[in-house]
Amino acid sequence: MNGIHSGLWKSDCNKVVTALLSSSDQTAVVSYPMSRFAACQPTQQASFDLLELACHAKEIYLKKLQENDAKLKLHCYRALLERLLKDSHPELTKVGKIGQIKHAEHLPFTQYATLALQKLGLDGALSADQLSAASTECADTWKQVVAFYGLRLLLAPIVESLLLCDRMMFLQEQGTLRQNVGDFF
Repeated sequence: MNGIHSGLWKSDCNKVVTALLSSSDQTAVVSYPMSRFAACQPTQQASFDLLELACHAKEIYLKKLQENDAKLKLHCYRALLERLLKDSHPELTKVGKIGQIKHAEHLPFTQYATLALQKLGLDGALSADQLSAASTECADTWKQVVAFYGLRLLLAPIVESLLLCDRMMFLQEQGTLRQNVGDFF
């Protein structure tokens, strides 16, 4: 396929939707826009968060909402912890990936934050008073964070469609795809 990685059409939700283009002696990572058409539009480069959003399925989240899953609070925990760190330590431009914390959905925010800070190598970055105040805030606002996240997920199919159309136009521009868009539907 003209040096185009076969993952072009697959959504790689563990990484972010990207395509690998190979030339004779180098490899470049390209995400959006790939097509000349999209590149000429008055849009900006897609952010990591926007590309990642295209990978999320609202069906899984809807199931969690219907089951009143305790893990829904973790969105608030993560958002609150990141905000606290940015407020207290503006030099930290990117907090990093916390990863899994066992049974986090059953932990109070203060304990979750303490474990997360340890995993990030930021022990003691936030005081007990800061964590305690944030814990009260989280108890009051976690449902608002869940609602916001749900609204974000409603946009995911639109972003995914945009990315897939861009990739299809790219293949057409390269002469690899000879069918029209309408032939796929």
